[in-house]
Amino acid sequence: MLREVTHVDPDSFDYGYYNYGMEVYGNMPLIEENEFREERRISDLIIAIDTSASTEQGQVQRFLDETAAILRRRTNFFQRIRVHLILCDDRVQEDIVLTKPEEIEDYAAHFEMKGGYGTDFRPVFQYVEELRAQGALPELRGLMYFTDGHGPYPTKPTDYQTAFVFDPWADIDDQAAPDWALKLYLKD
Repeated sequence: MLREVTHVDPDSFDYGYYNYGMEVYGNMPLIEENEFREERRISDLIIAIDTSASTEQGQVQRFLDETAAILRRRTNFFQRIRVHLILCDDRVQEDIVLTKPEEIEDYAAHFEMKGGYGTDFRPVFQYVEELRAQGALPELRGLMYFTDGHGPYPTKPTDYQTAFVFDPWADIDDQAAPDWALKLYLKD
């Protein structure tokens, strides 16, 4: 989403002041830096976590810790964010809405697996479309789905960025992931 952000932008200035200064004072331009700049940042994000029987608590904890570190940087996000943390196996088990990057750290510290059945990725994508139809995700930029990759994927590409995140140290099946989505791997 492209939006104005309050931030001094030294790379641009108002040429009207510049020209006025040159005309009135001769060789002294007046330069006033813009106080706003347009930036692409994220305001709505979906993080889906596979909580099926084949996914381990330690793997999910590692993913949540990495995600919290990214959210803490704040340079990629607007001041007000809306992160839907969706726990799912063969159905959506829980949807937690976080509005501050610090909330994910607190959530990660007290995380408990919910579900434990088989994996099916399609219910999450259906749930996201229902939220969008209700107007709950007006500025959705992307969906990150942490999984081991075992289960049926949706066939229809999304109109937002989608990434399946895998733990390279786990038993994963990343070959079946759709080619319209990114495949990301946790670092060592």
